[in-house]
Amino acid sequence: MPELEEMLALRTRERDACWVRFHSLVEGHGDGIVVLDYSGIVRFANSAVSKLFGIRPEALLGEHFGFPVMAGETTEIDVVPRALAPTVVEMRVVAAEWEGELAYIVILRDITDRKRAEERERHVLQAQAERAAAEEAARRFRFLADAGSLLASSLDVHSTLAALLRLTVARIADWADVYVVENGGPLRRLDMAHKDPALAGVLESIKANPLELSDTHPIRQVLRTGEPLLIPRVEEGHLAELAPDPAGRRLLTALGLCSYMLLPLRARDRQLGVLALASARRDHPFSEDDFFIASTLASRAALAIDNARLFEEANAANRAKSELIAVVSHDLRTPLNSIIGYTDLFEVGAAGEVGSQGRDWIRRIRRAADHQIHLIDQLLLFARAGGRGVELNPADIRVAQLLEDVRLLVEPLADSNALALVVECAPSVVLRSDPDLVCQILINLVTNAIKFTPSGSVRVAARASGDEVTVEVSDTGIGIAADDLERIFDPFWKENKTMDVQNGTGLGLSIVKRLVTLLGGRISVQSSPGQGSSFTVVLPPSADGES
Repeated sequence: MPELEEMLALRTRERDACWVRFHSLVEGHGDGIVVLDYSGIVRFANSAVSKLFGIRPEALLGEHFGFPVMAGETTEIDVVPRALAPTVVEMRVVAAEWEGELAYIVILRDITDRKRAEERERHVLQAQAERAAAEEAARRFRFLADAGSLLASSLDVHSTLAALLRLTVARIADWADVYVVENGGPLRRLDMAHKDPALAGVLESIKANPLELSDTHPIRQVLRTGEPLLIPRVEEGHLAELAPDPAGRRLLTALGLCSYMLLPLRARDRQLGVLALASARRDHPFSEDDFFIASTLASRAALAIDNARLFEEANAANRAKSELIAVVSHDLRTPLNSIIGYTDLFEVGAAGEVGSQGRDWIRRIRRAADHQIHLIDQLLLFARAGGRGVELNPADIRVAQLLEDVRLLVEPLADSNALALVVECAPSVVLRSDPDLVCQILINLVTNAIKFTPSGSVRVAARASGDEVTVEVSDTGIGIAADDLERIFDPFWKENKTMDVQNGTGLGLSIVKRLVTLLGGRISVQSSPGQGSSFTVVLPPSADGES
């Protein structure tokens, strides 16, 4: 049958030609190509496979492929060739026919470089995100640090709140307002601020309207519960809650209310008010991060406001105390002046001859009146030293001359106690300070030393230390217990001493402490019971007009 043989030969030649074409095509292909039979046994592998697996293609023939395959799938596999670096391969599988049987053609593409590039890009994006997060954290830290400095810069409530509004519209919000409760009174709007100066008129219109908030108003709820409120996106219902009347809603719309926060101002268990912050940008609603920063700011602001109020209350109490002392001192001085005047008349004989017993009684009255005048002067000096805005009058002081003046004033008291009073100072020592206040400091220290020194001496020594002058007042008196050293400068405090010292107010050392502080100096004390005491005052030069 020559025709049949010729036909079979033709088919063989055609099959061989197809094989040649297939072989040349796959061998020149850059991707690895593997043919698997239906059971996963390798029937063919091109030379590119050797680059992926690190072995010759012939070594794979007849071996199981080792990866499960499914027609139509594309997946990534990790290949670890012998003695080569790991490779990432993209594997695609198509169904085919091989030598008359069902088979799979597996196309393997090395995507290692692409995956490395993607990994590098992922690392870059991650680094950028981390850098952005770090910059944002630094921005928040700077903001809160600036806020802390600004809020601590004033002890005036209104100044503190004005600074708070300026800060929030500069860094967080587009506009802000603050509501306060003062001295148990009603809630009132204290101030408003907007980033856009062109909207100042709208702010004035809002402030001009009386503040009428229902019990269900969000601001009332925050004030009552102490819980902050965040509304990321304002809807029509939110506007109706904030402004029930149409005119109020139009004003809020004019300001561009798109997102808002209400933060309670609470400190030391006191509800001080509410801080309202608003965003006018729909593309920038308030986030949870904004909410956290604003809540932290509100907490710090509340503490600053409460500190300012406590300072105002303390100042008011101090002013009331000073006014009371001044009034009482004046009322006490008037009858004392009358008593002193009449004792002077008795002493000069204006009422006739007075016997020796009468003269002794008159001297006792005069000493008691003079002592009362001294106590009144100490009270007034104490009030003055503790006040604000005391005007200093600096002048060049020759310290040796000032010490001599002090010695002449207190020497009679030292002589009455049979004490030696020693003054030491070089004539060249000069200090620029307030002479009256420095003199009062020294008089108080020296008279205090004399009072508590039953025998021995009191020594006053001054020396220059650069621009400063150091004055030491030491005695050989009864000394001070260690537990009492921290209290001796407290007003009206007296130690229960064995000596009878009833003629003091307990203000002498307190006045010294206040005057030294007023002059910008410092004072220290060293003492032991039975070993005497030593007070050291260091005074710096004062600038003209310092207060």
